[in-house]
Amino acid sequence: PGRLTTVERAQQFRDSVEQGKATQTITKWLWKNDAILAGPATDDLQLIATQQVTEYLAPNSQVIELLKTLGQPVAQFSYRIALKRLEPGAVPQSGVGRRVEKV
Repeated sequence: PGRLTTVERAQQFRDSVEQGKATQTITKWLWKNDAILAGPATDDLQLIATQQVTEYLAPNSQVIELLKTLGQPVAQFSYRIALKRLEPGAVPQSGVGRRVEKV
């Protein structure tokens, strides 16, 4: 199978308060093979991704709060994304709450 890992890092700051956050998102993509990605629509899941989002206090945050975290994340979220190619004219549906097959 094919594999690809992407990393995104961002910082957000607000002018009105002395607080910000830094976010790191790591996404690990997996696909069965290139022929499936380029081929016709099927019921098989073609792309599966696991995403880990980690949030940290940014350096402009209040000093006391920043020291309390000691560089540790203040929040973590995990997501699983599964995609497949649809036939032309098919209506996309959300897979929220559905169990995803393992590859």
